[in-house]
Parts: sequence; structure tokens; C-alpha cells
Amino acid sequence: MWTRSNPDDAATYDRVFATFTRKTGIKIDYQPVITFDQQLQARASTRDLPDVMINDTALMGSYQSQGLLKPIDPASIAGHEQISDRSWASTVGLDGKHYGIPYSRQAQTLMIRTDWLKKLGLQAPKTWQQMLAVAKAFADRDPDGDGKKDTYGIVAPGSAQNGYAAWWGASFL
Repeated sequence: MWTRSNPDDAATYDRVFATFTRKTGIKIDYQPVITFDQQLQARASTRDLPDVMINDTALMGSYQSQGLLKPIDPASIAGHEQISDRSWASTVGLDGKHYGIPYSRQAQTLMIRTDWLKKLGLQAPKTWQQMLAVAKAFADRDPDGDGKKDTYGIVAPGSAQNGYAAWWGASFL
């Protein structure tokens, strides 16, 4: 079992897999993999892939077209009816078959420091133009009170290697 995780994040998976083993008797050889996509491609070239992986759907089409995934029948999964049709739809490949079991939903959120809004006499934005104006004010008008223009207007996940920056920024486009 592989996950796209670093060792610190893996503690949560360790607890989940321990519960699974207690319930089923099936032991899991679990490996958190930081460079997931690179390692998966390297292992694919040697035909030594993990039996199961927990990953997002961003590269599912690529993995499926390379033959790295096997289709599954949602009806064969205990509790499948408790998963929404919209969630199941995220696991469908271009050929119409399911290639995964949804385990989480994610949302992009925009959080704004209300103390900084108050300090600068601003309101929470309701439009993209207002949001950009707030970000500019945060960058230019010293909301943290240190006397410098050194405050970022927006913090983005720009250091991620697996596309999170693009996902985060897509809503702005």
C-alpha cells in the first residue's frame, strides 16, 4: 500500500491500517511515498507496482492509459451505497470504468484574516475584484503593524510538486 505522504503524515494512515488489520486479519505493508509520481513511474518500468495506492485523481487518466490501474466494480465494495454518485463519478476513466474508491472530498477555501480587515477598515470581499483589492491592501497597507510593506496578500501552496498550486489557482482563473 502506497500513499502520497511524508513520514509525519503517515501516522494517520498507520492508525487506519491497524484498525483494518484488526477487523479483517489482513496485514498491510504500508509505505508513505513523498515522490509518489516519480516512484510509481520507476516501479512501473520494472512491473513492480504496489497492489493498492491512495492517491488523488489528477493523474488517473494518465495512469489508466499506461495500464497501471485495474478497473473495479463499485457494487463489489462493502458500503458502496454510502458513497455519493458524484464521488463515484470522480473515479471513472475515459473508458467509462471505475478505477478507484473515493475516500475523501476536497474543497479549495479562501481564508481571510478578519483582524486585518478590521485594522484596514475593509469588508470581507464578495466578488473577485473585491478579493483582489483586499489582497493588494494586505500587501501594501501594513495590516500586521510592523511598519513595512512585507505582508503577503495571498498565501498559495506554491511549493507543492504535484499540482496543488494549479488546483488552488484554477478557481481564480
